[in-house]
Amino acid sequence: TARSNHAMAACGEHLLVFGGWGQGGATPLAAPELLHLGTRTWTHCSTRNEGPPARGNPTLVYSPRRHLAIIFGGWDKQQRRNDCWALDLESWMWYRATGAGIGNTGTDTGTGTGNTGTNTRTDTGTGTGTGTGAADTGAETRSDTDKGAGADTGIRADTERGTDAANGAAVFPLGRTDHSAVLWAHSAQKEFMLVFGGSVSTPLSAPLSASPVSASSESAAPLSAAPVSSVSVAASCSELWCLDASDGDPAQWSWAPMLSSGGEGPGKRTSHAAAIVGSGKEACMLIHGGQDSAQGTGGKSVKADVWLLGPLGAARGPHWTRLSLPSATGLRRCRHSLVLNLSGEL
Repeated sequence: TARSNHAMAACGEHLLVFGGWGQGGATPLAAPELLHLGTRTWTHCSTRNEGPPARGNPTLVYSPRRHLAIIFGGWDKQQRRNDCWALDLESWMWYRATGAGIGNTGTDTGTGTGNTGTNTRTDTGTGTGTGTGAADTGAETRSDTDKGAGADTGIRADTERGTDAANGAAVFPLGRTDHSAVLWAHSAQKEFMLVFGGSVSTPLSAPLSASPVSASSESAAPLSAAPVSSVSVAASCSELWCLDASDGDPAQWSWAPMLSSGGEGPGKRTSHAAAIVGSGKEACMLIHGGQDSAQGTGGKSVKADVWLLGPLGAARGPHWTRLSLPSATGLRRCRHSLVLNLSGEL
């Protein structure tokens, strides 16, 4: 089917395509399509259950370890989405992953880790998600039992995105579109999806807070607790989020904001490209180009800078480095893609 602004990834012997806008750019698409790379034959992908709603501008990453495709975010003409889905490419079953909070209500089931003592409290917050139907404006009341010195410091797997009324701790990403996503294979047992930037839909007025855990540990998520600047409705952002997708059950996956150990990072942007360079704990994430309306309109908004975050498995967190490349002006572009070939060339 003719389309634009879709997502795709090489998945074993196939190229999987999901979402995008139909011919004319007015209708968001949902049905996945498959191109067999050996025979170069297209096939309409028939899944066994209901999958993600139609959308344009999502991201898609592939886990060779489990032959699994992961979809996140996008725009459906009404809202920027923050739902996450996994497609098992052996059973052809869709699974709704944790953090799929648009229009849903749920219970905060996570527990925090801290230093000493137990802090038991009840928070009353307000849900911020909007669903495919009526907006969710109801009050959310939840009880958290956290270990720590009077603060909620847990990395939690919540079923509704919002901010903790007590300290503004974000539990999973805001709805977004025109972002990037890459899959980092940390080890044979651990893998993470890293989401950077994009156009977000809801204000975030307080710093993020979560438990700082070392990415060098085989049993831990990457470092978190990164402060994130305030963003406004439909603005570009520079947030970096990490989804721990190591567990076999997508419902058990968990989000956390990811912390760098230092270095000035990329500015806010949308429609950029990202790729993983290297492997394991020494892997890095490369970011290139994109758009930032703060720079102007049209071509003035298009960026040419190139950034490297790594090593991703560093015990104290990865470091941002801006790369100096010749003829950088010629690299100005947006809505492009990056891929690393077998020779290690981008």
